[in-house]
Order: sequence, then C-alpha cells, then structure tokens
Amino acid sequence: MEKNTQGSASCSLSDIINNDIFNAILEGSAEGICITDSQDNVIAFNKAAEILTGRNAGEVLGSSCENAFQCSSTAGCCLKPGARSGLWPELSCNALRADGKAVTFRRRSRVIRDSVGRFIGNISYFADMSLKETLQKKMVVYERMASLGELSASMVHEIGNPVSVILGFSRILVQQEGEDPGGDIRSRIFKEAERCREVVDHLLDYARSASREPQRTPLVLKSVVDETLDLLSYRMKRQAVSWEVLWDVENAIVSADRGELKQVFLNVLLNALNAMDEGGVISIKGETKRNLITVGGDSLSNPRRKTKVIESIAVFIEDEGSGLGGLDPERFFAPFFSTKETGGGLGLPTCRKLLDKFGGTIRLEERASGGARVIIEIPACLDG
Repeated sequence: MEKNTQGSASCSLSDIINNDIFNAILEGSAEGICITDSQDNVIAFNKAAEILTGRNAGEVLGSSCENAFQCSSTAGCCLKPGARSGLWPELSCNALRADGKAVTFRRRSRVIRDSVGRFIGNISYFADMSLKETLQKKMVVYERMASLGELSASMVHEIGNPVSVILGFSRILVQQEGEDPGGDIRSRIFKEAERCREVVDHLLDYARSASREPQRTPLVLKSVVDETLDLLSYRMKRQAVSWEVLWDVENAIVSADRGELKQVFLNVLLNALNAMDEGGVISIKGETKRNLITVGGDSLSNPRRKTKVIESIAVFIEDEGSGLGGLDPERFFAPFFSTKETGGGLGLPTCRKLLDKFGGTIRLEERASGGARVIIEIPACLDG
C-alpha cells in the first residue's frame, strides 16, 4: 500500500498507516481501502483499491477523495468532522474507473480522531457492486424463463381445446354449407378464437416484461393476483385444485412493477401447486394492515425519535400440500435450496429480491393443519 505522510494532518495519521500490523491488514484486504486526511486528501490507497478503480496509488495520493473515485455525486463521499464516531455509514457511489467503465461502489466510512478527539481524517472500505447487480438481474430473468417453461406445457393444452372446437365447427361449415342460419356455429368459433388470443396475450405479456426495464406505477393489487390466476387456470383444473380469493379492500393500491409483482405471485402459486397432489384448495386472502414504526434518532440531522403509521397490504397464500417438512422457513429463501429434484431453488429468493425493491416483505410458515402459508406484505399507495 502506498502512502503519503506529508503535511500536519497527515503526520497525525502516520503512526496509524505506518504500523506494520495495520499495513498488513490493509494489503491483505479484498476490499478497497482509502484513507484521507482532515483536508480530504488521499494519504493511503491499498492494492485492492488500485484494482477496483484502475488507478495506481501514485496517481491519487495527495489528490481529493472525489478525484480518486470520480463519483457522479460527491455528496457524502467522505464523512465530515462533525460525524459521530464509531459509526460505519454505508452508501452507494456511482463512479468511473480509469478506463471509463461505469461502476457502482458500496462504501463504508468512519471518521478517525486523535487521542483528544480531534478529527484527523477518514477511512473508507469499498467494493464493486456492479457484478452483483448484474448477476441478480440475470437471476430474475432466469427465474422468469423457468416459470414460462412450466407454464408453456399447460398453455399448449389450454389452447389445444378451443382450437379443436374451432376446427370441428369450421369443418361443418365447409362440408355443409348453409347449416348455420342462426350464426351459432360462427359465434362459437369466434368465442373460442378469442379465448386462444387471450391465453397467448397473457403469456406474451408476462414474457415481454422480462426484457424491459421495470416501471413502478400505482396498481390494484388484486388485479395482479387475478391475472396470475388466469395464467394458472388450466394447470389448476388439470390438477383438480380449486382456489378461493377473499379481499377486504378489493381496490387496494400499491406502487410496484406489474410484471415483477406478477412473477412473485406466479412463483408462490407454482410452489403451492407443485407441493399438492390431486385435489385441494389454495386460499388467497388480502388484508389491509396498519403498522406503527419508530423513525429518527439515528443521526445528528434527525435526532428526535417519533412514531409513524404505515399502511400496508398483506396477502396470505395457503396451500394443502406437503408443508415445510420441519425445516427452518428461512432455508427456502437461500439461493439454490430446493426440496424438489428438478427445482432450481431460485423462486423464493427471487420473490424476496423483487419485493425488497418496493419495500415489500415475504415470509413462510408451516400450517398447523398441514401445508404452507406464504405472507406477502407491500406498502399501500395512499395517494393512489
């Protein structure tokens, strides 16, 4: 690790950065480490920091923190003298590497004070989050494609039935001209063709949502659940599974991406169907909840603690399947964990990731009467 001990503020840090044990820890760290003096000038830059930024320590020593990272926003790049000691605030920094590549760094910083409490600098740890974000996006697309594959088999059968009706009635019209004076056959053909188009439209809408950027908009939560049940209707009929939907406020609105929210419910309902044998009931209940949370009191800018009421919509999905087998519910949210031989183990982790994006939560419980219960909670959109 290269370092610069010039200047009075830097000399106050010299005992720290010249300590052999401390220096060995910095050089051995997989995270980038940057130390700045009281004037926000870089005085230490470890090897991992050089690799992550693409800049040699010699290029950034003595320059500002902003110059080292080339952040698009300098707000909060380094902590100020008045920051509370002992805290490691975490922030996201959109930056440019030396080769011009845009990266997202997760940074954790802490102020450094001398023996009498005077501010003498900052130490920051940072890691490249770009690869993690890319992998998470690919995981969501993979799970979407896996769901489409599972749906496709059902859709082939669902489309096959009305197509057979259409072909049969069309054959009558071709072979026996004038046999439909009242238009009943033509009406039935039109109705069955409309059903085919509706099935295909639902499937295409779900598939296309995987390739576009998410758009968070106010939407009626129950309508998303209803659309998901439409996608699964044939699968449920073939498996002799019925469903019941109870909603205390049918027009409850949340702010989310329709395609992503539909993927959440599709994953959960497919899990329920896969856990059930022939027959049974899947219950879906929606309830409005009011939660009291305490905010504030965690920073100098917001020192007062106060209670706030948050309204949310809770959706309970219960099945009559095999349950959790006595396993810890959190294990099912671990990537690649599955109790199915053919399961990819990404369904529930993807659900949690998608819900996190708009403040939602998901948890899993074992039902006392058998089967499993999934509880999804999403903040209500009060301004609709």
